[in-house]
Amino acid sequence: MNDRGVGILTQYAFNAEKVTRVRGGLLCVTNQGLKLVKEFRGSEHRLEILEEIMSALRMGGMEQVDQIIRNEQGHLWTADYDGVHYIVKDWYEGKECDVKNSKDIALGAQLIANCHKILSHFQTKEEKIEMGKNIAQDYEKRNKELKRVRNFIRQKNHKNEFELCLLQNFPEFYEKAEQAYEMAQNCVYQQLLEEAEINRSIVHGSYQHHNILLERKVAAVTNWEHCRIDVQIYDLYQFMRKIMEKHNWEMTVGNRILESYDKVKTISSKEMEVLKLLLSYPEKFWKIANHYNNNNKAWMPVKNVEKLNMVRKQYTEKEKFLQDIF
Repeated sequence: MNDRGVGILTQYAFNAEKVTRVRGGLLCVTNQGLKLVKEFRGSEHRLEILEEIMSALRMGGMEQVDQIIRNEQGHLWTADYDGVHYIVKDWYEGKECDVKNSKDIALGAQLIANCHKILSHFQTKEEKIEMGKNIAQDYEKRNKELKRVRNFIRQKNHKNEFELCLLQNFPEFYEKAEQAYEMAQNCVYQQLLEEAEINRSIVHGSYQHHNILLERKVAAVTNWEHCRIDVQIYDLYQFMRKIMEKHNWEMTVGNRILESYDKVKTISSKEMEVLKLLLSYPEKFWKIANHYNNNNKAWMPVKNVEKLNMVRKQYTEKEKFLQDIF
């Protein structure tokens, strides 16, 4: 998004005193507090649902969420002169959740547990809300993508360092991917997803440390644009996987996350089964391969080789963690 997004602020009932670029948009200091201007590519129907979810969270006691602000015409989005849609949200001072700070990590788990309690039975006038995926079908699709990447590299006459590294590690990680797919076919995930649809249980959909802002008196959960009906433990999985990768799958960190969430919202045995399934899939390996498949295959940054080597390095620790926890 470029700075032309500033022009839409004339259509809101506040005065912007200062505007700076930040991750994901433009941060505005106004006479009504901090606001974030952000480009939005979804539908207006989607924004109506988001507004309801943010209102439900606030009514449930989670006051620090990025509520979308209506413009002076009463619309949730505002178009600039090129027809690009922007939204303006309440925003908060604070630092992102520190993935190396145990207190921040515990608070991050507690925050999403609180959100889950409030949104476990979401009452809304909107009938159509996006649903989570069939996990077995998703894994089947991913595994086919992995095989396509492997076959493409095999056929190349000249392979770069990244391609050789990926081929070397492929058999072990693909075996784990296939095992996860087999687990998914017999897992309770689909049952819990059907229950989530009946209860209209909402997940954040992209819960990670970037979306948690912490200050002494403020703990905000932001960026709910990917929210949907799904098995709520999926959010904890996303948060947990990112944190555990930063901590080399250290047991004490994983236990702290689970205990912190469980204190607020009890994790059932079925949810633990789902969490085991989600953590068992070699997500990082698939993401690296998928990034290669969707980008310029003639040149891959050295950083991607480093990422692949890190996944390989953490493999043993991750397996030990899964065995000990589950």
